[in-house]
Amino acid sequence: MPGVHHFLHLIGVSLRSTPTGEKYVGCKIEFLTSPTSVLQCLTMSTLTIRLPDELKADLQKFSQEQNKPVSDVVRESIRRYVAIEKFRAIRKKVLPFAEAQGFLTDEDVFKAIS
Repeated sequence: MPGVHHFLHLIGVSLRSTPTGEKYVGCKIEFLTSPTSVLQCLTMSTLTIRLPDELKADLQKFSQEQNKPVSDVVRESIRRYVAIEKFRAIRKKVLPFAEAQGFLTDEDVFKAIS
């Protein structure tokens, strides 16, 4: 999209390629059905990891099937993993208080809030 770079320049966002490890600004424009659009810019860093060959092949295959870049698939996977681990940590802290109130299972909680 030739107009996107010009638009980003006009609003003060610079897009540039950088060497490994240097921060950069990644921008994505979502064109909505309404007359407005959303510009999302994130500062990102590079992370290098080692993967077994089989896992890397599975990741590349999944990426192609989903029609998404590998980086997007990995980023979303890490985001979900971190969210789940944060939830588990909070749950572990509040579990003794919940048990003291008679909440022993998830089903107990669901019954109480339904």
